[in-house]
Amino acid sequence: LGDHVAIIGMGNSAMDVARTALRKGSRHVTLYARGLTSQASEHETAYAKLDGAELAFGWQPVEINDDGPVFKKVLSDEAGNQTGMDPTPVQVQADSVIISISQGPKSKLVNTTEGLKASANGLLVTNSFGETTHPGIFAAGDVVLGAKTVVQATAYAKWQKPWTNTCAGSWRYRKQKCLQQRYRRLKHRQQTHRNRHRPDKKQ
Repeated sequence: LGDHVAIIGMGNSAMDVARTALRKGSRHVTLYARGLTSQASEHETAYAKLDGAELAFGWQPVEINDDGPVFKKVLSDEAGNQTGMDPTPVQVQADSVIISISQGPKSKLVNTTEGLKASANGLLVTNSFGETTHPGIFAAGDVVLGAKTVVQATAYAKWQKPWTNTCAGSWRYRKQKCLQQRYRRLKHRQQTHRNRHRPDKKQ
């Protein structure tokens, strides 16, 4: 990869790429983003910076040549809104250029399913039981939470599974039944906890 590595993108995957490059011996690793904030999670960003990665905000890539990437500076107002770009291109010297960008939701599912609503971020809207705005359709994982880890998506789906498997009938009936199940589970856990911590009675 060489000493100087330029990474176009600043999401979770880009942070992983940066940390890997540093551990493989690259000394100067910089991530470039068009926006003014990192799209990666807070802890991923913190770990990458701790490992030595540098973050460069407000750079629009326009070309990649033999010397490295070429950017134009994104101009923003005091509120952080983009107002244009500086017409002067800026050449960045880099031994390697890695593109790690564009993980976003697709709209096909929402556009082709009547009654299925999405949030402003393109994620499916669900209630506390994982049911979408379309009766009988449940959702879990990245389509609800956004780009997360496999562990988080699986854990969320497992939490929803008891309600989706056992709750049937009308929404009002399902809601009441699920609340009853949740209450019974909570009482069972409380009783188990008390039994475990109850001192043994000695004669």
